[in-house]
Amino acid sequence: MTAPPLSRLIQLNTRGYNQTNHSYYYLDQTLDLNHTAMVIIDPWQYCINDPSWSIDTNYNVVNYLNPAANALRSGGVQIIIASYDDSTGGGVDSNITLSPHDKIWTGVYGGVHPTPKELEVYLDSMGITNLIYAGYATNLCLVNRPVGVDTIAKTGKYNIIVVRDCTVPHNLPGTDSYNNTIRDVEEYNGTTTTLNDIWRALDYTPSIPVAEFRSNLTTGMAPDTVEFTDQSTGKVTRWEWNFGDGTNNTTSQNPTHTYMNPGSYTVSLWAIGEDGSNGLTKISYINIM
Repeated sequence: MTAPPLSRLIQLNTRGYNQTNHSYYYLDQTLDLNHTAMVIIDPWQYCINDPSWSIDTNYNVVNYLNPAANALRSGGVQIIIASYDDSTGGGVDSNITLSPHDKIWTGVYGGVHPTPKELEVYLDSMGITNLIYAGYATNLCLVNRPVGVDTIAKTGKYNIIVVRDCTVPHNLPGTDSYNNTIRDVEEYNGTTTTLNDIWRALDYTPSIPVAEFRSNLTTGMAPDTVEFTDQSTGKVTRWEWNFGDGTNNTTSQNPTHTYMNPGSYTVSLWAIGEDGSNGLTKISYINIM
């Protein structure tokens, strides 16, 4: 007979809302990581046709959602990708960091869509009693999807905690605001926490990138080729360069770029890692005669 795993307890600071006196309260919850899962709702590759949505989503995923999931994985927490089916065929957002140990439901179009019962059966089979929720469209999806906070909370079986800065607010006409939605969660369905609280509870030290770069020359005669060298610190897994001349950008760590025309060019580097990102822009950095 296999011995049960040892308890792995953390103290997570959470926030709730008291409807009696209309005030927030804070509570240190003791969670056993052996009985805890993170549920990520609706991580679509294709989202609402709104440029601001994509910008907000990408920033949130890189700087909040991925870092939270990465820290929880380090504690052995099961990550569950649980979403409504994505009929656009986009599947899971490519910015989401996945692990072979994550639980992902595959849908008809490449999306993921467990039913509430499927999710419940899976959670019970894993002995999960604590659910840490994050995801997209806080008011529409994170709370209201079939496997969202509202439906799963009604089972009365799980302690639900929403990571309030690991969700992507997006308010369509006629929908509740992000703040009202979060407060409703805290009042009726559970509590909330933050990325920093998760890091603190796990005693996790993030390796957040700090972007830096240099080049072999800053002046030249057109056409001239410049060699850029990444000097970023922290744990970096992806580099996004913009050379300022309207040509295609690159994700190479140490790229070479040819400037075909005279001009003064601003160069930017965005360094992205598992625990966040950082950008650096050098104005008029390359000057070609």
